[in-house]
Amino acid sequence: MAKRFERAGRRLDRELDRVIRVLDEQVRPAAQKRSARLLSAAARTLDKLAKSLETGRRRALRRGRKASR
Repeated sequence: MAKRFERAGRRLDRELDRVIRVLDEQVRPAAQKRSARLLSAAARTLDKLAKSLETGRRRALRRGRKASR
């Protein structure tokens, strides 16, 4: 009976090592790529928003100057 548990324990250890290897070699890199793409997209969106806000501020300033003339 003890031998049976020992074999099962070794088999579990090998399987756990395999799962960890798969996570390290496949899952983590894929998650990092997805995260990088999402962050890049967010940066582009924020850049567009900042430009839009700046354009709106300039327009408001121009309108204010015209009104004060």
